[in-house]
Amino acid sequence: MAHTHPEPDCLADFAAGRLSEAKAVVVATHATLCPDCRAAIADGEAVAGALLEACEAPVSPGLGSAVRAALDAPPV
Repeated sequence: MAHTHPEPDCLADFAAGRLSEAKAVVVATHATLCPDCRAAIADGEAVAGALLEACEAPVSPGLGSAVRAALDAPPV
């Protein structure tokens, strides 16, 4: 088990997708082997998801189909 862990702010930034690709790889690799950090990341993702669900921002008509089309499109 790892003896040195990423700072809590770093784990929160990872959960929010705010880390550079290189830092994200390091944190993801660490979290693969560290259940405590993996749990902290999952907690951050759960909080972010709850905040998004509570958000009542207006959504334009057709947004859902546009997102699905973008997800189904071949990678660029």
